[in-house]
Amino acid sequence: MATTFQFALGSALSGVPWNSTGQALLQDGMQGANGTSLFFAAQNAVAALVKVLNSGEIDWSQGSDENNNPTWNACLQTGLFTLGITLVAAADSDILGGNTSPPVFSWQGNDYNVVGTFTGTVTINDTSVWMIQVPVGLASTVAVTALASYAWAGLISPLLNGFYQGVKSCFAQADGIASAEDAAAASEEAAAEAAVEETAVEDAVVSLETGGAAFIAIILIAAIPLLLAALDHTTYHNLRLYNLTPYQVVWQTPAVYGNEATLISMPVSGDGSGAWDFTVPPLGSVSPPGGASIDVATEAGFAFASTSGFAGFAYVLPMTLIDPSSGAVLAEAAALFDLPWGAHNSLYGSFDETNPEYLFERWDGALKQTQYSVNTEISGASVTMTLTYDSISGEQTAPNGQSAYLYNSLLVFSVTSASS
Repeated sequence: MATTFQFALGSALSGVPWNSTGQALLQDGMQGANGTSLFFAAQNAVAALVKVLNSGEIDWSQGSDENNNPTWNACLQTGLFTLGITLVAAADSDILGGNTSPPVFSWQGNDYNVVGTFTGTVTINDTSVWMIQVPVGLASTVAVTALASYAWAGLISPLLNGFYQGVKSCFAQADGIASAEDAAAASEEAAAEAAVEETAVEDAVVSLETGGAAFIAIILIAAIPLLLAALDHTTYHNLRLYNLTPYQVVWQTPAVYGNEATLISMPVSGDGSGAWDFTVPPLGSVSPPGGASIDVATEAGFAFASTSGFAGFAYVLPMTLIDPSSGAVLAEAAALFDLPWGAHNSLYGSFDETNPEYLFERWDGALKQTQYSVNTEISGASVTMTLTYDSISGEQTAPNGQSAYLYNSLLVFSVTSASS
């Protein structure tokens, strides 16, 4: 009688890999101006790959890595740059060998022990610029050590194929995402595409279930550049928030001055409801296949568009920093971005002055520059909030190659030092 292995995918962790390359990319971006522009050019590589994959100009190929883990890959040569994406299924050998207790997550009322990961990595000239890692769990009714007697590559290959189908579904739907509800529905459809019915592998049977939490980050990273390129508005703002601290950053609904702009994209929960996801977790850790564990700079993406012609807009994004273990509020913060029509952009951030009306009155139009940072102290550590623009005025090149009043900004929380 064949052994049955029921697998499920947990919630994904995604962002910029916090290795030397990722740190340099984001730290240069935090300087504003050209540094921010180059950072977003790298992040938009996903959209470039999506476009050509959807058109059929290039295709995916199946293979394996140096550790014999099954892979799916796609590669695009454009000018001096090679854009790539790789999906890899890797086992946790310590867990399968019974040397380490597995993490556990729940899916539809059942517990699953994490036995490996699906990792997706986007590269430019073989340099990682974005990654996502999804835990692969085995139903707790079966001991994880039972997998040790099977060849991982053969056992997991049908499941990686399912994940690959889910990623392809995300890409195919990316240019139709215009709301949080659209993103949620697309992630659920991707999850349905990723499901694997009972499939015979050697003398075992494997199956896979998952939900939108495994795919929502892929939907959003692929959709935002395409959404900005398709809209017909006067002014756009693309904002990426990164949390490099050990605290949770919880954002609140932006206060838009005079209702002059609409929030057209925002972080979305992976539960299929279309609800906004207000929490940006602390730095997370992933284990790339065949490599040492590295941190990931967790992220949240926002996009705004003006509501009328020949008009810009200004908004304040309020936030709190929270202790993830106790839930205590450690600090309040607010970021002001002002993008007027026919004038220079301005910005301002504060840990003390967080009332939107006050910020509009006092700081709207005051600091016409591409970078601003401010510090506060939390539990003896100096925490910095940094705001940037890629450009202070004029038209920029949108992801579709057309000129538009599109501005990109970073909003980064980091721990810069500890008090003595």
